[in-house]
Amino acid sequence: MERLALRGTIDVIVIGDGIAGIAAALFCLQQGLKTLLIGESNRKTKAKDDTVESIHHGVQSLLSHLKINVDFSSAKLGTYCFISNGIVRKSLNPYTEDIWQGFHVSKAKFINYLQMEAQKQNLFIMQETAENVIVENGRIVGVKTKSGINVYSKYSIDGSGRKRIIGKKMKFYEKLYSPTLVAWTGISFTSECDFKDSQNAYFIPNKNGWTWIAQLENKSFYWTKLSSKKKADFSVPIELSKSHETIISKVANMRWRIFRPSCIEGGILCGDAACLIDPAAGQGILSALSSGIKAGQTAVACIKNQPLENLILAEYDSWCLNQFEQKVNQLQEYYKSEGINVMSKPTHRKTHS
Repeated sequence: MERLALRGTIDVIVIGDGIAGIAAALFCLQQGLKTLLIGESNRKTKAKDDTVESIHHGVQSLLSHLKINVDFSSAKLGTYCFISNGIVRKSLNPYTEDIWQGFHVSKAKFINYLQMEAQKQNLFIMQETAENVIVENGRIVGVKTKSGINVYSKYSIDGSGRKRIIGKKMKFYEKLYSPTLVAWTGISFTSECDFKDSQNAYFIPNKNGWTWIAQLENKSFYWTKLSSKKKADFSVPIELSKSHETIISKVANMRWRIFRPSCIEGGILCGDAACLIDPAAGQGILSALSSGIKAGQTAVACIKNQPLENLILAEYDSWCLNQFEQKVNQLQEYYKSEGINVMSKPTHRKTHS
């Protein structure tokens, strides 16, 4: 590992082996850059910690762009043809009027699949935990791991998700677009349910948030509830109250937020490490892939066009903010139309490492 601590041996370090991180790393690798991914690729996700994600139809084209053979069979959990508001069937995608067939995947299995595909392309994954960034004269020049290894590079891309290593360590400001929102997810096993159509996903709005329910292939129901912090009760959806078993998989703060800025000389944020919006946007995997690819494009451009670095970074920062605020505006309009009151005026706060 000592050679990895030498200056000039690595072009790009990507922190995090999730969806955004893998996308960024593969793009850089395919552009001929010496790329290192730092992540715990040998981790095993427990069933109770797994989540279910809906696949947007744009995901396949992005994976093809990364030269990944698209095969969701190992992660696929169930399909749906419609999203319904309560019992009334109708399209509920705020981004399109089209009704399209989608399906759910295990996020953990999907990430494992991406990791295996990345290794087939000879992406080197360093099985370490990134702990900090190395800064010299205001520029990020590398990453320090938990075990004390210093890895230097021309650029570092943060795809660490909720760890948000660069944003926290550089003490960037966060721009907040909502109050604290709590989301909790689970899988309920029951033979009795108010929803009989297995080809339907259900989005049920209420004044303080919403509930999402979808049937999986094993006749279990995956669900997510979101509410303002003051109204959260962490209960199972009433529609699944007759379940004989429920596994609560995750409780998370889904406050809408974005780091300002989204990049700095030597460092770029992508995915959840850059910004976060609640799952109702319905584009989690799609956004992670597109954000990772864009971060990779930006790193490549900065390295190959050093005199234009600041201009390239400014373009990425503007793209990141515009993409996020577009989702915010669309979701705010949709929430207003459904009587969901979880919005607030944007505010700023300083991040502490």
